[in-house]
Amino acid sequence: MFAQSISACVRPHVAGYHDISCLKDGLAKVLRNDKYGFINANKEIVVAPTYSSIGYFSEGNAWVSSSDYKYGFINKMGKLVIPLIFDQAGDFSEGLAVVKVNDKTGFISRSGDVVISLQYDNAGDFSEGLAWMKQDDKYGYIDRSGKAVIEPQYEDAWSFSEGLAAVKQNNKVGFIDHTGNMVIPPQYDIAASFKNGMAHVMEQWLWGYIDHNDNAIIPIEYDYLREFSEGLLMVTKNNKQGFLDKVGTIVVPLIYDEANNFSEGLAAVKQNGKWGFIDKVGKTVIPLDYDEVRSFSEDFAAIKLNNKWGFVDKMGKIALEFKYDDATYFYGDLAFVQYEGEWVYIDKQGQVIDSPLLDS
Repeated sequence: MFAQSISACVRPHVAGYHDISCLKDGLAKVLRNDKYGFINANKEIVVAPTYSSIGYFSEGNAWVSSSDYKYGFINKMGKLVIPLIFDQAGDFSEGLAVVKVNDKTGFISRSGDVVISLQYDNAGDFSEGLAWMKQDDKYGYIDRSGKAVIEPQYEDAWSFSEGLAAVKQNNKVGFIDHTGNMVIPPQYDIAASFKNGMAHVMEQWLWGYIDHNDNAIIPIEYDYLREFSEGLLMVTKNNKQGFLDKVGTIVVPLIYDEANNFSEGLAAVKQNGKWGFIDKVGKTVIPLDYDEVRSFSEDFAAIKLNNKWGFVDKMGKIALEFKYDDATYFYGDLAFVQYEGEWVYIDKQGQVIDSPLLDS
């Protein structure tokens, strides 16, 4: 439901794999013959594709699974440091990872030792020193020693963030502190974790944001909303979209049929079937003349007119003519476009470039 901001996704361009993921921490997952491994940005094999599934690295280790569905962990050298003996495994968080054997869940250390016995029906990652766990169909919280600091009593539970965790009671969601004290009573149908002092909540199909004291920073009256982007929040009410600031003031009126998050100071908006761009006070910077657009990245935005794509700069000047069948975002000095039936890289002058990177 909540749109993510644009972020560069690059991957090594190398033959011989069926799939290559985005680089993360200098490594990209690869798939070959239904087996996964890792390569680095220089296209060198770091972990040979020998595993049936593989996770990303967290705290130095990544979980992997074998063809018989057993899980263990490798380090960044590709060495198996924790044997493939678990039925399931999760990422490391605060030095511990969730593992499961015979439908019972516990936690191991980075050395592979079981430090919290496998006794729970389910459990989540540690956050702020606590992890939720499920036992006998109820949820509670344990500390890193395995002690139940908040006894199982909730219908559902989520991780702690900014000192509070969302829990469900009587089919409603509220928030507790580290001692189990109910700080915000269960009253919401849906609630997310706190971030930057706020959490978005839903009540009777309407959305808003609350603070740690349950004050509605953004009134719970919107049909749809996203996460904040560049200090502004896109909201929908009565099928029209606009933007609010962090205290809930409408800074861009709800007059648009569609709107994207702000990116590099501008947001794409749609009205009467046409797209353009506005600034953070709602001024139209690039006229709503286009059939489709992408958000700004590296000072350029892809725009579509008469079934062809081109690029515009922030002054609204056409920077690259309408000749592409499809176009993505600029990452650095390159964009991935479809031209005359093939996907190629171009620079900001429109020249085709032989690049070692592929973006998503």
